[in-house]
Amino acid sequence: MSRLTETCLRLENQKRPQLFTHWHEQENRCERISGAAFFEQVNRMASALQKKYPAQSRILLLFEPGLGFPLAFWACLKAGMVAVPTYPPADPRTRQRFLEIAKDAQASAVLTSEKILKKFQWIRYLLSSLRRMKWHALEELCQEAIIELAPAKETDLALLQYTSGSTASPRGVMLSHANVYANASALAAPWKLMPAIQEHFVSWLPLYHDMGLMCGVIFPLYTGAASTLFSPLYFLQKPRRWLQVLSETQGTISAAPNFAYELCLKKITPDQLEGLDLSNWRVTLNGAEAIQAETLQAFSERFSTVGFKSNCFYNAYGLAETTVFVAGGKPLSEPRIHRFSSQALSQNRIVPDPEGRALVGLGQVWEDTQLQIVNPDSLTTCAENEIGEIWLQGSSVGMGYWHKTEQTEATFSAQLADHPEQGKWLRTGDLGFVYQGDLFITGRIKELIILQGQNHSPPLIEKAVQTASDAFRKGCGAAFSTGEAPERLILVQEIKKDCSLSHAELEKIAKKALAESEGLRLDILYPIEAGSLPKTSSGKIQRNQVKQLYLKGKLKAWKK
Repeated sequence: MSRLTETCLRLENQKRPQLFTHWHEQENRCERISGAAFFEQVNRMASALQKKYPAQSRILLLFEPGLGFPLAFWACLKAGMVAVPTYPPADPRTRQRFLEIAKDAQASAVLTSEKILKKFQWIRYLLSSLRRMKWHALEELCQEAIIELAPAKETDLALLQYTSGSTASPRGVMLSHANVYANASALAAPWKLMPAIQEHFVSWLPLYHDMGLMCGVIFPLYTGAASTLFSPLYFLQKPRRWLQVLSETQGTISAAPNFAYELCLKKITPDQLEGLDLSNWRVTLNGAEAIQAETLQAFSERFSTVGFKSNCFYNAYGLAETTVFVAGGKPLSEPRIHRFSSQALSQNRIVPDPEGRALVGLGQVWEDTQLQIVNPDSLTTCAENEIGEIWLQGSSVGMGYWHKTEQTEATFSAQLADHPEQGKWLRTGDLGFVYQGDLFITGRIKELIILQGQNHSPPLIEKAVQTASDAFRKGCGAAFSTGEAPERLILVQEIKKDCSLSHAELEKIAKKALAESEGLRLDILYPIEAGSLPKTSSGKIQRNQVKQLYLKGKLKAWKK
């Protein structure tokens, strides 16, 4: 029997007067559901699924923001089906990803809402596999009579979690009920160190991504907490709404990538702080992308006047291949920020330097997760003062990639050359090191830029240029190298629409900033139109794709 469904769908949660809420600024558009109503609908839908499909059938979940996704997700797991989270193909970029996932998963059915079923009838004709699938509206399945359900097992697949695809096409990570339970348990381990209170989660993160799924749908039920959800687009349009929801609901826990905290700093004006009370917000998880020390400091200072505390930040590391969570510190602790020699880091060495580059510590692994820093070439463990690839073991590690045997073998079955007796390890592709008990990330192997024998991280190059002028859109650039002996350093960068500078002036600013900050020579600044940089559905820059488009001359060049 699945400990995941037994724990999350326990009687205690069924008795809660308010389990999930979907928030909207207009009160009459808010959705709320009690524990009793939620579990009745989950059981009705699970009964319908077991009547219609054999165990372990794959079901695409296609929902707009709302309470439909949590209902459908738990119904799939209760019925012993395999949930495949995805999202409405509203624009060309998301449409392509949806089609890739639909084709790869080869699902038996699509579970959606009546609204989407009517709105996207045409989408099924874009792919033969979509035409073969049965399409069901959630409202229809909620009318089914409840039957005695055959329980899911620990070893059953719970979901296919598709990776965001920052360096490759989306791949479906096979996660069992045991994997998801172990990861929720690992994430809960640090929480046990805090004083126990009735928690309230607030999340705008997309539920079809690993971080949003865990923080908005799984972990609240695991911990017996209420969960208030709202649309990612709603946050992006007006970042203050995030803080407003936390204030109104007296939310205690939330989560977001680093860019979200930056967006709040950029968009929320001093007069918009009036009426906010963030004093109940005691943990905010920061992960999914590089964490900037200056962001943590600036956010803490700006919002301290409305009750935000600097020890609220919970800086963490994770990836879809381990369900989501890997490492994090002790909650209610101040961020651990250390400085290291930039020169040494470029040579894969760790040398503390009070004037060096600031890196944010990401804590430790929890429960049965094991971590090793490994030389990616020799496959041997690194010395304490060396940077290497992060390898992982543990119950949270997934079962491999769906229908990708060779990639599964290469990624999930690595062995240490100097310690083969330790068995199989997961290769993350991330570079980092452990210092004073904390994990630090320095970059990704596939995106590393090597110039004159030294390693350079693209985000640092991009940041050095973007902070030099307001004309450069922050978080919207991609650095890479081309050619051989010597390689040329290229930066593709979005330019703001109201920019009055010429291409030559922009390039001069960029070259000067990079030379002064990183001691590097920028060969080419290639400006492109705002909003045209290829990114994943979770907002990660697709640097390898940018490079290929640049080489083929297919990027949208900026024109003054």
